[in-house]
Amino acid sequence: LYKMAAASLRRGFCNICAKSYNVLHLWRCLSSKCEENLQSVCQQRITWLENDPDGSVTFDISSTITEQFGMLHETTNQLSGALNEIEEYLFKLDALYNLSVQSGDGVLNNLIQKVKCALGEIIPHLKMDLKCKRAIIEELGFARTKCMVIVCLTAWIHEPYFPKMMCTSLLQILQNVDSKLSSS
Repeated sequence: LYKMAAASLRRGFCNICAKSYNVLHLWRCLSSKCEENLQSVCQQRITWLENDPDGSVTFDISSTITEQFGMLHETTNQLSGALNEIEEYLFKLDALYNLSVQSGDGVLNNLIQKVKCALGEIIPHLKMDLKCKRAIIEELGFARTKCMVIVCLTAWIHEPYFPKMMCTSLLQILQNVDSKLSSS
């Protein structure tokens, strides 16, 4: 019975790790997709502003820009969903850890603790990343000068909140879970 319970806990843990890995990978993909869209919107906005130096046209509502802004907002909504999932996995890891401690599986306890700690560390960064992305997209929506558009683009490019190194190391931890569990 103990072995079945331990195996079940390990499977549950591997499952949470795989899902966390997928969500973090999705976050990176969505972020780069979002950046491509943002650069395109900025380029179009700058071209539009250069062609309308006296500001006679009050707002650019071309379908392309509207569509791309829609895509940017959709991406931030997807990121928000991904963040909720990661927070849910952290909550599940807490419950799993409590069960694992009772089972006395030291290897599993240590791995859960390591993943829990890494996920807990990255969540505030992801929250800030999402908050900044939303703020920059909002600012860009109101940008009426070439300078403001460039400020938005620069803020996005130099935005320090997505922790690339932290994410890469967490992805490696999550990838190695299976091999560490199977070798113990």
